[in-house]
Amino acid sequence: MSPPPIPEVLVLCGHGNYGPDADDHVRRVAAAAREAGQYPEYLIYGNDTNARGRRKHNFLIGRAPAVAYTFVNLLYSDAERACFVGNQDTRQIFEACMQYFQPTNDFFFIEEGRSGLAENVMAGRRALYGDRETDRHTLLLNGDLPLLFHLNAPLKDPDMQSYDMIFDANSRELQGGLLPREYHLRLEAPDPTTGASRMFWVKESNYFLLKLKFLTAEMMDSVYRSRRIHDAESGSWRDLFSQIYFRGLRIFRTLAILLRRHAWHNILSRLSHARDNWIFDCRQAEQLIEYGLRVLGYQARCRVKVTNRDPGAKKDLDSFGDWSYLNAMYALSGRDFHLVYPHAEAIHGFARDMMPRLKRRVEIFRNYPAYMNREFRNFGLLEPYDRRGNFQPRLVAEQTVFEDILFHREFVQSLKLPGKRAGGPRRPRA
Repeated sequence: MSPPPIPEVLVLCGHGNYGPDADDHVRRVAAAAREAGQYPEYLIYGNDTNARGRRKHNFLIGRAPAVAYTFVNLLYSDAERACFVGNQDTRQIFEACMQYFQPTNDFFFIEEGRSGLAENVMAGRRALYGDRETDRHTLLLNGDLPLLFHLNAPLKDPDMQSYDMIFDANSRELQGGLLPREYHLRLEAPDPTTGASRMFWVKESNYFLLKLKFLTAEMMDSVYRSRRIHDAESGSWRDLFSQIYFRGLRIFRTLAILLRRHAWHNILSRLSHARDNWIFDCRQAEQLIEYGLRVLGYQARCRVKVTNRDPGAKKDLDSFGDWSYLNAMYALSGRDFHLVYPHAEAIHGFARDMMPRLKRRVEIFRNYPAYMNREFRNFGLLEPYDRRGNFQPRLVAEQTVFEDILFHREFVQSLKLPGKRAGGPRRPRA
């Protein structure tokens, strides 16, 4: 059987408009996390007025915007066609990448909508495929994953042969537990090295390999609003779960799936109000997703697995703490950043040649250290830049970051990549 075609890529660099109380919403979510005993994330929420420049995908990691890393990561992968969705500032960065690298790949940009995730995914689907319903897989990729350079792993996932939707969960065990992250459940899955069954603490993936024909705007809005990070003001995932799985006679099929494995553990956890103590095996998770899709009128084959070893897949840029952590990795790596991020020369060349131009076109880049210091002061956080504009890793312990750098280096070495690539403009395909 011939391998499946390389998926087209939809890079999402937009978010919803959180309105004039965006800053207060950031503080409320952080306070709620602190009260629950979790790491208080100060999320990067913006709006169309006073915080319009607060866009995580555009924030600098070292000297280049996060989305420029994503562009480079796709450029050095086998991706042939990609649609980027973002705001006007993101467009300026994208066009600078196109001018500098001059790819022959079919990369293009569309302006984001005002309604958020679902509208942008639907617009991206139209841009990639027009009005036709395609049976091809698409890599739905968040544009705030600067260290996710090994994109050929999802682009060449062999499970595309047999499944319509593939979810490779992020895990503490395979990707490291140094970066502060909340893990809400455990999955029983085969160890990718030994094949023996084991438990993994997991959280949702930051990319999805699926056929976009199974996504509707209503479905995406419901799932996005139900994420724990938005529980302060929206319906929780528990509400969504009840609506789909426990209405009417659906409860019997749902219970048949839930009671198949780890039933007593989950029942006792529920009775004791033990949060984040659920256990499922991968087949249960697959059956639940497939049943939920059938409720919504779709027949899809789903694959849930825990095989992702890439620590960069977990390091998204949701909060000011994430931004500080990634910049601490950059700063403490120094001249060895290429051992953590193999495309370092390319991103440094882009920053050297194109950032002076972007500083004239994108407001937050004109004096980026001053801008970020104001943002951190606004939320009562220690300023990240000193008077000379040098980054100071003040939100995380340097030893933790150093150990994480070593973990990333071990992953890069395990891939046995070819030698250094040139750092200047290139044409990857004739």
